[in-house]
Amino acid sequence: KDNRHTFVVGERNGDANNDGTVNMADALLALSTLHGGESYKNADVDGDGKITLQDAFNIMRMAVKGE
Repeated sequence: KDNRHTFVVGERNGDANNDGTVNMADALLALSTLHGGESYKNADVDGDGKITLQDAFNIMRMAVKGE
């Protein structure tokens, strides 16, 4: 089964695991998507319909800045 097109809907942009905060765990989930893991809609930070390495970097930036 190709899970790259299965989206789990959360509440906050960048909060891939929907735990209420954007942190490195969210970035790791975004990175796992690149290797065929489940996709998380909130990991698509730039809204282009794809989860990419740039999205993971953006999530890391958001986590460091506390956004």
